[in-house]
Amino acid sequence: MCSLPRFAALLATALLALAARAQPALIVPHGESERAWVQAVTKRMSTCFTALGPRIKLAEVAALPPQSEMIAGVLLPVSGMPVNDGYNYMLMIHGPSNAGYVVQVGGFAGSQTLFGPLRLDTECAVPSPPATKSIQPAPSAFTTAG
Repeated sequence: MCSLPRFAALLATALLALAARAQPALIVPHGESERAWVQAVTKRMSTCFTALGPRIKLAEVAALPPQSEMIAGVLLPVSGMPVNDGYNYMLMIHGPSNAGYVVQVGGFAGSQTLFGPLRLDTECAVPSPPATKSIQPAPSAFTTAG
């Protein structure tokens, strides 16, 4: 059995380790044309990510390129239904390679996964929602002759 002081020390160590994990910073695109371009890339790429994980198999990397080489870092909205304890994403656009890297954070254990490099024209087909049928009233067993 773990004593309370030992448990508190272990908990503090775990929290410090989580806080020390390098999180990329948001990088605001410069100028209206760059903002519009980043927004278009974000809209296309967000179709590939859901709160449950990526829709397609993506290459994983151990680390992002240097922060100083990133030209944009924006939150990437997820497609599909929201899920408690689901994943959140950040899109980092690397200037020298003209590629995107996606940081996936969350889930039950608060894990972090890095995907990339991704082509900036990456887009995933999103399944259409099932067609809804209109409900027709059942024919009445009682009809009135008129």
